Amino acid sequence: MGFLRDGQNMLQKQLFSLISLLIFSGLVGCLGPANPADEHPCQLVNNCVYDEVRAQSNCASGYTWENPNDVNNYNCVEIRGAGQTATPDQSGQCPANSTLNADGTQCICDSGFQATSDGTGCELSGGQADGAADNTGNPGNDTPNDGSTDDDDPCPPNSSLGPDGDSCYCDEGYVVNSDGTACVPGESGGSSGDNGGCPPNSSPAPDGSGCYCDEGYVVNEDQTGCVPECTTNSDCDNGYECIENQCRVPPCTPGSCDDGLMCSDSGVCVVDLGSLPSAPATNCNAPSWQCTGTDCGDVVAFEPNLGDGYWDYNLNGESVGDEYRSYIRKEVMMLIKYAAASVNCMGAAWTVGNGEPLGLGDMSEANGDIPGTRENQPGHPEGTHVNGFDMDIAYYQLFGTDNKLRSVCDHVQNGQDQYRCVSEPDNFDVWRTALFFAKMHDSPYLRVIGADGKIGPQIESAITQMCDAGWLPGNSACDSMAVAYETTNQGQGWYNFHHHHFHISTVASPHGLTHPNQGMSCLLPGCEAVPVDYDPRRYLYIPKNRVMCSGAH
Repeated sequence: MGFLRDGQNMLQKQLFSLISLLIFSGLVGCLGPANPADEHPCQLVNNCVYDEVRAQSNCASGYTWENPNDVNNYNCVEIRGAGQTATPDQSGQCPANSTLNADGTQCICDSGFQATSDGTGCELSGGQADGAADNTGNPGNDTPNDGSTDDDDPCPPNSSLGPDGDSCYCDEGYVVNSDGTACVPGESGGSSGDNGGCPPNSSPAPDGSGCYCDEGYVVNEDQTGCVPECTTNSDCDNGYECIENQCRVPPCTPGSCDDGLMCSDSGVCVVDLGSLPSAPATNCNAPSWQCTGTDCGDVVAFEPNLGDGYWDYNLNGESVGDEYRSYIRKEVMMLIKYAAASVNCMGAAWTVGNGEPLGLGDMSEANGDIPGTRENQPGHPEGTHVNGFDMDIAYYQLFGTDNKLRSVCDHVQNGQDQYRCVSEPDNFDVWRTALFFAKMHDSPYLRVIGADGKIGPQIESAITQMCDAGWLPGNSACDSMAVAYETTNQGQGWYNFHHHHFHISTVASPHGLTHPNQGMSCLLPGCEAVPVDYDPRRYLYIPKNRVMCSGAH
């Protein structure tokens, strides 16, 4: 299997699986496809495969570049190892460090590897075990250590070809230079840096699809590194100030908070749950949530995008005309519109909160798949956000000019994202959010609403006070709330990833499919737990400028 080519020096392609593989290569994928009218040189060569969508070239399975160091040479030659392994297994899979040949009958050891003595696998040339690399910069000691490179060795001096056969790793005592093109002397040894090949102040995605700037940092203009989020207040959204190079809610002082808020010891205005806002309007005419047709269970596009009290804005890769993550069951769409319109009317006179429309997040794809499946990157654990039963929704907020899905609390400890609130929320309109929760309870088909462990108790307290004040006559939330949260991790799926949104889940009306988790208060069927490091929600709903372009490699 060859390395991807086009738009990069070959050396940069392999260093920094290393910065190149995770960042620079990603930038190539974001430049857009080449002009289809221009025939690419790869298309004129046997065994060279050209991807017109990604504008990238690669050798067919079982072949590699004739000269990996010549980016203009698109000739592909059959991979030749020190020996051929056994016939592929019944599933057609080859062992590590080998590639199926062109006719699919044999597994060929990758460059720098040789067949094991029993013919069942490939090891580094020179007899070293799989994954063992020396410190000479030479894969398997096959490359001279005089600064020159062997024609068959795609790695630069002071580096070794990794076990995957696709990446070069700096040897002990060497690090990748700032350009990501060579290994130079440095104190931190090992492979591709100690951060998965990502630059300082960033972290790799679990699937290796890109690098993400850490909290408080954003991608620089060249998209090659991460810089402080802000240096002046003008770098921040309205309602935020640049404090310690991060955009934060400005600290309050006694008497500076709006009615219904109090200045906490931490310097943020928080809702004083001891004080209800003014009585809500009672002459509201919200649209009905009740669906009576036979199409109530149909998965439909959420339209219009902007309505009475809500905003289904584009996010997570959506664009105008391609809101592919915004499909929902018709009956659920009607319920959301009803709850949003009710809050917009009932809380119109409230002085607490920014009063802006509620932001709507991920739903399902048009065919009922998990959002992101179309791009081979499902953004949620298996068993949720399928067939239009589920939706992520923003919390109503106190500050700013919109209610998009964003964290409403501090979620970082010791420089590490905890993916949950680690302190009391400081930009959270509890009254409007609680009222929305309550109005969702008007439907008997609500299964559960999940929130963060710091937010759930406030929601329950606010709903209780509204019920006691007679604001919610006949509402089932006054008797039994379908609200779920975890103050400690009990494995129910709510402990992490709900600091920037709450999750609503419904069950079927008499029309359509039944939710796989019907009747349970957990996020996933069977209360299945997903480790944080492997949870696809890890990179959802973070500021756009914190994501390094992660197109095809």
